[in-house]
Parts: sequence; structure tokens; C-alpha cells
Amino acid sequence: MVGTMWSGFLRYKDMKFVWVELVNFFPTHMEALLTERKNDQFREGDVVYIARGTRRDTCPVALCEALISRARLSGLVNLFQGWDGRAARFRPLEAQLNGRHMEYPQCRREVHKFLQRTTGMSEAEVQKKWGTQSLRSGGATVAARKVSFRLFQQHGAWHTASSAHRYILDPTETRLSVTRALGY
Repeated sequence: MVGTMWSGFLRYKDMKFVWVELVNFFPTHMEALLTERKNDQFREGDVVYIARGTRRDTCPVALCEALISRARLSGLVNLFQGWDGRAARFRPLEAQLNGRHMEYPQCRREVHKFLQRTTGMSEAEVQKKWGTQSLRSGGATVAARKVSFRLFQQHGAWHTASSAHRYILDPTETRLSVTRALGY
């Protein structure tokens, strides 16, 4: 889930509309048709393209394939489903997906748990610094430096350049270049 949100620049609300039946896998990538998206003015849906990575343990495409296979998901069901957290905690082998999209509080908890494991930061530090929108802006910041702005804007489904620019975090050195150019 985290890798897909990060690489697809997905909002939490976008994630709710990733249906297993509408996800297609190819040797080089996956395509997910989002039936609804915030800026879908023509109500045609939007296809999100995610390239296949080289490492199976971090590749969002491979992880989605594994989730679909292991959970035996098919048809018009949410790819990212919620589950009974109590059952998962006390009886992990009995934990069942609930068939509905993952609710926001559970999504936020899972993102925070992932970031705690990845960064080694405390729960309080992670909660203070990151939310689910951080995945969208984090992926956007990395990609903005490597692809054309037009493709970047299209991938994030931003209708205006000013909206897209808000998701790009410039490093300190880049920000300092403005005042360095003043030559004082």
C-alpha cells in the first residue's frame, strides 16, 4: 500500500477506488484504472501507471501482485482493504480482510508503522512529521527532478501547475541559491 501510494502519487481518497478487477499487470508495469479521482472533470476515470522495480521486496507492482495472489482477491473488490486489527494482533493467522476499503484511521496507522520501521523514529515523532499525504508529496518530490513537468503533472492528476508545485519540496541548497544569486 505504502509503495503504491508513494509511486502513484495517490491521495487516500484515490486509494479507495483501486479495484482489483481494474488493475492490470504487464512485464514492465501495472496500470490501475481509478474509477473516481478528485480532479476527474470528465468522469472517465484515470489510469495510474506504475513501473515495475528491480527489487521484489520494495517494488509496488510485485507487492500488489503478491497481495492479490495471497489474499485470493478478484473481481470488483478494493485492492487495499481494511481488516480486523484485533484479530490480526491476537490471532494473526485468522485475520481476514473485510472486503471494504481501508478506513482512513487504519491507513494512517499503517503508514505510521511503516515509517517507524523504516526510519527508526518514535511513534510520536512519526505522527508529528508525516501523514498519508506525505506519500503523495514524497513521491512527487523525487519524480519532479527526473521527469518532464507535463508528465509529472499528469501522473499526479494536478490540473494546474501551481497545485503541482505545492507537492515539490526543494532541498535547502536549492532554496539558498535564490539569496546566493543576490551576491551580497
